[in-house]
Amino acid sequence: MSGNQLYAYDLTEDGSTLKGRSLGPLIPKAQTTDCRAMCVPQDGTVWAGVAATFEGRGQFLHVMSWKPGEQAATDHGPIAISNPDYATLTDASGKTKQWHHGVYNLSDGKLLPRYVIMGICAASDGTVYLTTLYPFTVHAIRIPKVAGLTTEYRHNSHADMYFTRLLKTDRMNGSGVTPPLKLVSVHTDQVPANDTSRKFAAQHDVRISKTVDDALTLGTGELAVDGVFLVAEHGNYPESDTAQFQFPKRRMFTELAETFRRAGKVVPVFHDKHLADNWKDAKWIYDKARELNIPMMAGSSLPGTWRYPPVDVKRGEKLKQIVVTSYHRLDSYGFHALEVVQALAERRAGGETGVRSVQCLSGDAVWEAGKRGVYDRKLLDAAISRLKEKPIPAGKKIEDLAKSPDLLIIDYADGLRACVFSLNGAVLEWSAAWQYEKTGEVESAVFWTQELRPFMHFSWMLMDIGKMMQTGKPTWPVERTLLTSGLLDALLISKRDGGKKLPTPWLNIKYQSEWNWHQPPPPPVGRPITDQ
Repeated sequence: MSGNQLYAYDLTEDGSTLKGRSLGPLIPKAQTTDCRAMCVPQDGTVWAGVAATFEGRGQFLHVMSWKPGEQAATDHGPIAISNPDYATLTDASGKTKQWHHGVYNLSDGKLLPRYVIMGICAASDGTVYLTTLYPFTVHAIRIPKVAGLTTEYRHNSHADMYFTRLLKTDRMNGSGVTPPLKLVSVHTDQVPANDTSRKFAAQHDVRISKTVDDALTLGTGELAVDGVFLVAEHGNYPESDTAQFQFPKRRMFTELAETFRRAGKVVPVFHDKHLADNWKDAKWIYDKARELNIPMMAGSSLPGTWRYPPVDVKRGEKLKQIVVTSYHRLDSYGFHALEVVQALAERRAGGETGVRSVQCLSGDAVWEAGKRGVYDRKLLDAAISRLKEKPIPAGKKIEDLAKSPDLLIIDYADGLRACVFSLNGAVLEWSAAWQYEKTGEVESAVFWTQELRPFMHFSWMLMDIGKMMQTGKPTWPVERTLLTSGLLDALLISKRDGGKKLPTPWLNIKYQSEWNWHQPPPPPVGRPITDQ
């Protein structure tokens, strides 16, 4: 079938003419399509394998599905091979073996099948099998069913950023690409007047669960999902004495862990942002996940967002100092800044070594610290020079513009120092600069986020989460966010106590990360960015 349309025909009609109707495109925005494989399992879902060609991109093999009652087909995206060593594709000299030319690598190392999908079959357990040629390969594809646990689900909340993408494509309006995950249940701890979960659930046949256990078992008494999102970031909750919102992260994680324990099995869990508002709860969540062998990721979308210019710390190089700019609340936006710091720092020689001490300075003490050499002013200037949304006006200094600045100072066990400047009134985004110890070279970039719908930096985060849900292997180590959660708690204790330097022996967290940042494609809408 070469027409990019899915048609439905009524085979029960009388007469000599078969009546049909179009259900819309197989693959939205494809220039041409070639569909040679289709099947319909017992549940009535139509599955098809499609070779889709896109302008400026070429041809990719997509899998789509449509279930009776749905308004349009769902494009599950191009397929890639998760175990690229499944076959020996080259001979001893490195030349492609005969009849092994039907796969190829992208620049980021992903292995993709070429040409067309020759056959497709959907099994009763939800796995979809398809075949490609050269070499003849059977692919097993599974769209993980996931539960969404959240404090509240409303417009522009973090639950909206993740769950609405699963329901309404990555552009959050039905016009984009559907992530390879299926949201089957939602549990909200609170239901505000502007809740959107009930409306969207009714539109997309998603179960609204009154309990965490029901969201994970779908009323069966057994674990019935392949992954869990825990998104506790908004809602009406009290603040701690260190000015952190006390979201019920430990309580909700305890409930999901109990369901896992009772079921005798676990599935991957994504835990949005920091693990908890205090070190005791964060460490408890981490330890419980390790005890039950739960594959878990957590953290901020900032490490994976756009960087202008597109630079990263050279892996294995020793760093002298990192400086990051931030703004807004220290608990919510300061956490993002700490994740930027850690995503850079973990690449240094020796990997992560743990943190020796922290300190939070405020007001004029921030600038006095610079005069004492606490931070390198040229790194702060380098970071500020990358700002896009609100550049520093000519003739002005950051000291003239920042209202009530805060400086978060982190001293690592190996001698690296990181400094986060929260500069309300002066900046509206995150930027970073770092210096290599051996050469003295300074690199810097703005970590740009799309602060308008569809907030596409969440889409790149969702891609990495989807990899874990598919494979059971975290895309980056959860220890990154264990450390940043502990850092945030300790730094806010220092601020509460008047800027006291706080030794942090409990933050002797050591880990290695193999995660590599890649520049995302240009944002689909919003103000264009010019590289520097």
